[in-house]
Amino acid sequence: MIYHSLFCMTCKKKLKDTQIICPKCKNVYSLVTLKYFVRKKLSTIEEMYRYFLPFQLFNHNDFKNCSLSKYGDGLWLKDEGLNQSKSIKEKDILIGLKCAFYLGYKKTMCVSGGSGIQVVSSLSKNTIPVTLYSPTSTRILVDNQILMGNDYEETFRMSLKMQSDDLFNITPGINPYSQEGCKTISWQLIESKIKFDIIIIPCGNGSSLWGIYNGFKEAKAKGFISKIPKIFGVELAHGPIHHMLRTGKIRVNKNILNSKAISVDVKESFCLQKASYATKDSHGGIVKVSESNVIDSYNQIRLANKQISFTAATAFAAALKLRKKNPKSIMCCIMTSHH
Repeated sequence: MIYHSLFCMTCKKKLKDTQIICPKCKNVYSLVTLKYFVRKKLSTIEEMYRYFLPFQLFNHNDFKNCSLSKYGDGLWLKDEGLNQSKSIKEKDILIGLKCAFYLGYKKTMCVSGGSGIQVVSSLSKNTIPVTLYSPTSTRILVDNQILMGNDYEETFRMSLKMQSDDLFNITPGINPYSQEGCKTISWQLIESKIKFDIIIIPCGNGSSLWGIYNGFKEAKAKGFISKIPKIFGVELAHGPIHHMLRTGKIRVNKNILNSKAISVDVKESFCLQKASYATKDSHGGIVKVSESNVIDSYNQIRLANKQISFTAATAFAAALKLRKKNPKSIMCCIMTSHH
């Protein structure tokens, strides 16, 4: 028996395949997720792509296995900037678009003010139409883009009111199908045969952290690994996920730093509860980095002739901090983009 269903993490209600927001809870934060029921015994990690991604639409060849390179003792860098669109979001948007088509949608929408802009622009050319919504401050302009809202959070909230029966929102911050994309990174790391103790990922919405955690959790359930690595997210000072872990409360961050690492310089993380649960369950956490940490790490990686964004550099900055407390741990930094 093989199937999956959507359900709300708050009220536990099973939802229809098109209900990415629970009609009972109606929360702007992402609380809908997928649960898979796979009794079939799997013999290779590649089968995870078939049975633990939505509607059995995918296989391992659909996702680029980006470079995994060693960088010093016990530290590895997985460069998701080597995707065609130079961003980790390519995996998420690919799944969101294909699921939208499978569910019968003719139109989709996506919110992005950062690296997701190039992803949507690249992938939507050969699929169903995508209208991209970005804050008015966005500097990267592409076709089929509408500028609205003063910042990402306002644009995101405005977009939720536009959901309709014929328009599917594939934004990874709210769409549980799109959030499945980063699971494939976990499976690629398992394929490497390196037994990582710690995985480090920059956090804006927190959807990538959630996806990576679920990939490891499901692989463990099917016997491919014996334990889930500790998952650490990276935020700047006053980050929403760290505040939730520390206090158990949701708080809007009013202390935007205008950081060069723009994708983690956020007021709200719309996958807040999911990211908090994932870090707790994996015995990981959130590492806070400063602007000087980010710039120093960016410069250090660039000296090694590697392409990197300031957001991606936050993962390396966090690894340097974690190394002091975990000198013997094998770590992997997920380098999220080149721009």
